[in-house]
Amino acid sequence: MSSPMDIPMWRSLRFRGPFVSALVEFRALRELDLDLLCTAEMSDEDYGCLAGSLTQLWGLKLGTANPSITRARPAASVGAVIAVLRCCQHLKTLHIVFDGSVSPPAGSTMRGGKAALSDLASAQGWGVSNGRITKLCVGYSPIVDATIHVIASCFKSIMPSLVQIECRARNEQWRLVQNILGSYNDGPRAVH
Repeated sequence: MSSPMDIPMWRSLRFRGPFVSALVEFRALRELDLDLLCTAEMSDEDYGCLAGSLTQLWGLKLGTANPSITRARPAASVGAVIAVLRCCQHLKTLHIVFDGSVSPPAGSTMRGGKAALSDLASAQGWGVSNGRITKLCVGYSPIVDATIHVIASCFKSIMPSLVQIECRARNEQWRLVQNILGSYNDGPRAVH
């Protein structure tokens, strides 16, 4: 029997074909922890396919503990987060790596890259809202200054109870996202 340490951490994992087919057999699965594996090659579609097969998940951890993600830009975008939340409506824990330099897909009313506070109350523009997630782990996800406001607005819309973002790199940019989220909640929160 192999342990998690027997799996080479540098390997990329792509959830397609036989792997997803095998997971379909575990539709009642509540927790999936593959945080040590590199998920850089997973696309938004791959995340949607995985989440669509495991709709009863309460906890999903994919690739956020793997530093090899810093060598290759993740194929997934914020669209992967949206796809997972849309399919897995019971999620309380989410660890996911994505390319934060790509703006979220269109879906909410934005003014100058920022959502007005009044927009957030009615912003279900991405078709999903999960009030159970209070902490999001983004691991080594890249993010750029140009997308900070739109990602914060998207996160507030799709995860209205989000109060903490845990990151392993790019602390300053993720701290700005956290501060924007905090401003929607009457004060900034700490990034861990």
